[in-house]
Amino acid sequence: CDFYSHGSSTFDPTSWAIFQYHDPASDSGIVMAFRRSRSPFASVDIALAGLVDGGEYRTVNLNDGSESSFSDSLTITLAEKRSSVILRYQKER
Repeated sequence: CDFYSHGSSTFDPTSWAIFQYHDPASDSGIVMAFRRSRSPFASVDIALAGLVDGGEYRTVNLNDGSESSFSDSLTITLAEKRSSVILRYQKER
């Protein structure tokens, strides 16, 4: 698996911390996103690394089981500060 950090490289209570684990062999992975205590932003758009250009991906929210899809960038929304989500994604065949 490949690892990517998409958030701030230093601790900043106003920023998000976002980590991606990507398996190139299956074109799938996990995204863990943490909205910190003083982040003013309820949503963030992330261009995940290692994905096939123009590919369609399906996500499953491991917190609540909801599903969605994305292609160019993944939008993550956390309404509450000091909250987190784990998303599993896979390329749609």
